[in-house]
Amino acid sequence: GSRAFCVCADEVPAHLRFLCEDQQQSVLNEAIPEDFSVGRIVSVDTASVAQLGSLAELYAERVNVMIDHHESGEPYGARCYIRAGAAATGEIVFDLVKKLASEERIEIDEENDDIEIIFHD
Repeated sequence: GSRAFCVCADEVPAHLRFLCEDQQQSVLNEAIPEDFSVGRIVSVDTASVAQLGSLAELYAERVNVMIDHHESGEPYGARCYIRAGAAATGEIVFDLVKKLASEERIEIDEENDDIEIIFHD
């Protein structure tokens, strides 16, 4: 199977570490194993390159998909999926994972360099 890592400019606060402690020890870029080869980069809940913080220099030009819920912002990356009506980006990710885990077909319409994901029942 494929390996994936969550990377953030800041460490997860101590009171929230229980959310990821069984997955990876740290979310800092330095914690990614040296033998890991980045294949795809998905940016989540960052409305602009500036919100990537110290990771912008490393990853901004390599983002494959940007997923966000902010209506205002500066989309970046090869493809963008922005759903402004969502309360949070976590809601969008939850819906995407739920649909991907189901037997429903997903069609991706790449119009105007944005991604519109259409769910079929």
